[in-house]
Amino acid sequence: MSNMKTLGLFLCIVLLVVAEATSPQKFDDGCSIEGNYVAVGATYDAKSPCARLQCTAPGAYMGSGCPEMSCGNRESQIIPGDPDQPYPGCCDQTVCL
Repeated sequence: MSNMKTLGLFLCIVLLVVAEATSPQKFDDGCSIEGNYVAVGATYDAKSPCARLQCTAPGAYMGSGCPEMSCGNRESQIIPGDPDQPYPGCCDQTVCL
């Protein structure tokens, strides 16, 4: 009978550890961006929107998007960014010809 109790206790501990490991992470002290935890003051390179975002306070963030380049009077070609890549890989690139 004591082997059954030991096995039962062991299984309870294993289930508790698994449940704790798979529970969602709290974002109370930072930001949730694209499902990722970002600490206050840290930056995150996002895909959608394609931007570098900074967590400024718990639950609040700001950022900057892709730069725009001008070729003046010269012709240019736009090379599309890869939407599957985080910033800056998702940004379009302008090539002056």
